[in-house]
Amino acid sequence: NTPIVLNETYDEVEEALIDTVITGLFADESMTSCDDHSG
Repeated sequence: NTPIVLNETYDEVEEALIDTVITGLFADESMTSCDDHSG
């Protein structure tokens, strides 16, 4: 079982990762709205 990442899958994964990172950064920078992230 080799972790083969296709372009499409990679794109989706990258999007998810970016979304998570952005959410985390935003939450860490300004802790105003804890439950205000749509995703």
